[in-house]
Amino acid sequence: MSGGGYEVVTGQLEAFAEAQDGRGGEVGAAAGRAGGVNLGGETFGVLLSFFANGAESAAAEVVAGIEQLAAAYGEAAGDTRATAAEYAAVEDGNAAGFGGEG
Repeated sequence: MSGGGYEVVTGQLEAFAEAQDGRGGEVGAAAGRAGGVNLGGETFGVLLSFFANGAESAAAEVVAGIEQLAAAYGEAAGDTRATAAEYAAVEDGNAAGFGGEG
């Protein structure tokens, strides 16, 4: 676009949203794998069994954080799709004002 303006290619935004969904799925899978790690008392042996409860608690917090990150990717993908749709609607409206199609 000339004149210092910009152009939004909604297809690229939609492709980016798909990639965000993919990353969210990968992060969610990582959370599932991390949640499956057993940090019970036998993991650390008899001498460090006291450490197991704290380690399990900390690991659960980490897994919860990873799950929140996966959800955030999904929310971001939805926001990106909504932005693409809004740009497309504005473009269609502008084109209609000139008697054209978007």
